[in-house]
Amino acid sequence: MKTELRPKIILILGMHRSGTSLVAQLIAKWGAFMGDDLMQADKYNPDGYWEYNPLFLFHEMLLEKTNNKWFAPSEDINTEKLLIEFGDEARALVAKMDKRGKVWCWKDPRLSLFLCFWKEILVGRDIVFILPNRNPNDIASSLFDRDKLPPLVTISLWEFSTCKIFEAMSSKNRYRLIDFDKIVSDPEVTVKELFNFLNESCHISENHEAYNNMICSVKKSLNHAKPYTISKLSPFQIKLQKIIGQEQIPEDFEIPENHIWHLQEIFTLFRKIPTGNLNCQSAQLFFKNGSIEYNEDQSLIKEINGCPKQVLFQFGKPTLVKHLRFDPLNDFVKIRINSFQILNQGKPLDIKLNLSSNALYSENGEYLFDTTDPQVFIDFPYESSVEIDEVIVEVEYLQKGTELITTLLKHKNLKIEMSKVKTQILSKSLQTSEYRNDCLEKEVAENNIIIQKQAENIGLQNGLLSALKASNDEILSQV
Repeated sequence: MKTELRPKIILILGMHRSGTSLVAQLIAKWGAFMGDDLMQADKYNPDGYWEYNPLFLFHEMLLEKTNNKWFAPSEDINTEKLLIEFGDEARALVAKMDKRGKVWCWKDPRLSLFLCFWKEILVGRDIVFILPNRNPNDIASSLFDRDKLPPLVTISLWEFSTCKIFEAMSSKNRYRLIDFDKIVSDPEVTVKELFNFLNESCHISENHEAYNNMICSVKKSLNHAKPYTISKLSPFQIKLQKIIGQEQIPEDFEIPENHIWHLQEIFTLFRKIPTGNLNCQSAQLFFKNGSIEYNEDQSLIKEINGCPKQVLFQFGKPTLVKHLRFDPLNDFVKIRINSFQILNQGKPLDIKLNLSSNALYSENGEYLFDTTDPQVFIDFPYESSVEIDEVIVEVEYLQKGTELITTLLKHKNLKIEMSKVKTQILSKSLQTSEYRNDCLEKEVAENNIIIQKQAENIGLQNGLLSALKASNDEILSQV
C-alpha cells in the first residue's frame, strides 16, 4: 500500500479502568474501524471493551516473553530485541487493519507499556493519539473490584503509564487529553470537542448522525465516582493530575530522577505474587534425613485459612528426620513464631532447636519475608536423626500477601536510609583518615628534610675529620 494511501491511525493510550473503553466506543460510533474480532462485553464493561483480540493476545505474548505482568511492568524492556523477534508479526497486524482502507483505531491499556516498540513499527504513519484519564482513586476502586489489586499498586501503575505516555508525546504529535468524568458529567461539550478534533485531525467533514450516536453512548450511570481527595496523592501525582486538567503536556515535561526506580521497587515486589487463586494459601513442612536437597516428595502441606494460631503437620507414621524446613505461606508474609513442638507417639521431645531463615529481617520471634517462598530452617542439635510423627507450629500470621507491600517498602527504604547513613559515616571516617594520612605524609616529608640536612652535616663533619686527620698525619711525618 502506497504511503499516501495508507489510512490514518488513532491510538487510545490510557490506564486500565480509566475510560479507555468508553472513549473507544465513542470513536467507533464516530466511524473508525476497530477490528473484526473484538473482545466480548462482560459485567465490568456491559457495552463492550472495543478491544481488538489479536492485539490483546499479542501484548499478552510480549508480556510473557519479557517476564512481565500488565499490573507490574518492568522498565528494562529490550525494544530492539522485540523488534527482531516479533516485528513481522506486529506489522502483519497493522497490515490487516490497513486493508479496510479507512481510519482505524486500536485500544488496549497495554499499548502504553510497549509504546517504544509500536512507534518503531508505525514509523512514518499518520497517527492521532487520544489520552483518556480518570481520577486515580476511582481507577483504584474499580481495579480492586475487578482484580483485587491493592490501591498502592494501581496508583503506581497509573503514574507509570501516565509518565510513559506523557514522555512519548511531543509538539509533533497530534493528541488530545480527555477526562472520563467530564465525558460523563458534561457529554454535550466534551463529546462535541472530541468529535471536532477527530474530524479536523483526520480531515473528515462533520457527520451529525455519527455525533448523535456518540452522545447516545454516554450514560449517566457510568459516573460512580466518589468525592476526590487530592491530598492522598504524592506531589508528583498531583502535578500529573494538573497537567491532565490543563489538557496540554508541557514541552519540558520530565520524570524526576530515580522516580521510576521507586515505582519499580513496588512492581518488583508485586511481580512475585502468584496470579492464581489468591484464596489458595498454604503452609508446607519439608523434612530430610541426610544431606540431600529438600523436595516436594518429602513434605506435608496444610491449607491456611484466615490467620490460624497453630499449624499441625502429621506424618502418619514415625519418621527419621534430621532437618526440617517450615514454609509458612506461598506468599509474602509477616509472622511471629511462638514455638515448635516435635512429637513422637503423642509425646513432646525435649529438643533445643536451632532456627534460621531467608527472612528480610527477624527479631524476637518475628519474621518479615520479602519473597513468596518464605523459609524457616529447623536444625536438631544431634548428629544422628530423630524419630518423629508430628510437628506443631505455634505461629501468628501478622500480615499476608498484598497487605504487606507497604510494610516491605518502608523496611527496604529504612535499610536504604541506614545504608546512606553508614556511607556518610564511612565517608567522614575516610576523610579523617585522608587528613591524618596527609599529616603523616607532611611529617614524613619534614623528617626527610631533617634527615637530609643531618646527612649533609655528617658529610661536612666527615670532611672536616678527614682534613684534620690528613693535617695531623703531615705534622707527625715532619717530627
